[in-house]
Amino acid sequence: MEAQPQTIRPRDLFVALAVGAAPALLAWWLDPDVLRPHDLPVAAGILALALFAGFFLYRIPRDLSPRGAEQASALPGARWVALVLAAAPTVMAWFALPAPVTNDERSVLFQAELFAEGRLAEPLPPLPEAWRRRQVYEDAERGIRYSKYSPGAAALLAPAAALGAPHLTVLLLGFADLLLLGALARRLGVVSAGMAMLLLATSPFFLLVQTSFQSEVFTLPLALLGYLALLRVRDAGAARPAFGWGALCGAAAGAVFSVRPLTGVVLAAACGLGLLTSRRRVPAVAGALLGGLPFLALVLLYQWAQTGDPFAVPYDLYARRFGPFRPDGSPLDVYGNGDPLEGLLRQTARWSVAFGGVLGAVALGFWGLWRLRRRDGLAGLAFAVLLPVAYSFHWYPGHWAYLGPLYSYESLGLLVLGALALFAASPPRVRYGFTIALASFGPLAFVARWFPIQEEGLVRSAPERAVAAADLPPGAVVLLPPKGPGFGFEWTMKHWTPSRPSSAPADRLLLRRLPRAPVPALLERAGVAGRPVFRYVPESELGGGVVALE
Repeated sequence: MEAQPQTIRPRDLFVALAVGAAPALLAWWLDPDVLRPHDLPVAAGILALALFAGFFLYRIPRDLSPRGAEQASALPGARWVALVLAAAPTVMAWFALPAPVTNDERSVLFQAELFAEGRLAEPLPPLPEAWRRRQVYEDAERGIRYSKYSPGAAALLAPAAALGAPHLTVLLLGFADLLLLGALARRLGVVSAGMAMLLLATSPFFLLVQTSFQSEVFTLPLALLGYLALLRVRDAGAARPAFGWGALCGAAAGAVFSVRPLTGVVLAAACGLGLLTSRRRVPAVAGALLGGLPFLALVLLYQWAQTGDPFAVPYDLYARRFGPFRPDGSPLDVYGNGDPLEGLLRQTARWSVAFGGVLGAVALGFWGLWRLRRRDGLAGLAFAVLLPVAYSFHWYPGHWAYLGPLYSYESLGLLVLGALALFAASPPRVRYGFTIALASFGPLAFVARWFPIQEEGLVRSAPERAVAAADLPPGAVVLLPPKGPGFGFEWTMKHWTPSRPSSAPADRLLLRRLPRAPVPALLERAGVAGRPVFRYVPESELGGGVVALE
């Protein structure tokens, strides 16, 4: 372990916290809608608790080094506690969240089901608008439909989807996050593996995202793996296999590219900076290029198979056909259409309240990554800075449910390492108190956000739950309220998802009713004529009932 000089004074940490809190305060002044109403008060309250702990809760072990902290009686079994905590939100979602809270997740699950069935796409159903799902691209010319998103997340999810338990993949990836972070902590020598794992497992941002199938769930462990491979390259002597570790680094960035292309590009650029400044840059960079190229080739091959053109990106095709659109008719949901200054404010303001749920604490992570720049060639800080900057050009800020800047989520593990590196150079009372405070109070922010997430899941799953609870005959078709003026259900197209088409006579199906289509013609054109027909009637925000169609 490298010696960590205690050069950080308490006053320096307070200044850093103030700087880290500034974006949230600026957003509250300029655009209160950037944050949820309770985000700032909750983060400020947890900050107060953390400062109290920093000054008064200091009767704990004297050493946070790998050996000292692992032997400390105040933190027994930190690794196992972290693993249990990391599993908790996924298990909660598995049993208490009947549907994902975003259409993106439903789209990824849809593609995972197709992969599990051994298919890249499914035939476009008759009357596709009645079966339409958001974020699913319909290619009328080729007669197929598939998710608009890159294939990596769905491919990773497919084995568990085939078992009917997609949450199992999320659970295993959460464990991978902790184990990789523990390995990084040992290699950097800034803190024990158990302490690093515990701080990530108690981060409200981490806990919230672990309730989901968001693509960032799949890219965080890959980013940590790439960073670990980078450190192995930079620590390699003349006889060490820099080429192999470079190849692993490139493969990790390529795998991220197959899930989230822009994030993969940013990770490749950040790791490239670290590789180019390493002692064995030539074999390392050569290995990285060879490691990443197969994933690029697979993405291009996938796009060619789906669209007929390897350079036609389904995300872009969906945006240009289905919108959303500007008043002049041009598509809005295309990368680069956002206001970068507004986007950067959204990203940084959400970081101000997300890191440990402590107002301003993210600045400690950025500062710590700066102090680690000699170890990683500035790669960690470059990744943490460039990621929110890159996504500031996106028109959409990321879903509200997950507290933090979702598009910058992959840098969370590195920022935890940065904060721990900073604490290692801080006075013991501040070091111990603030570390324990993050682990103790951060989950409070998760609790504050979990209940709205659960409510959103209930809203979105209301038709499915009502159909499951009703005594419907086999093969029943349940019509969802249409989207359109005069019906009072303009939001249902966004929240409620129809079934996948099925010819099995016993399957009960949810079908979207169309405003201008008589029911008999709708059923005939949708290929479900002759089945018993019901309609879904919303009864409240959290549930509904199914009644016979008169």
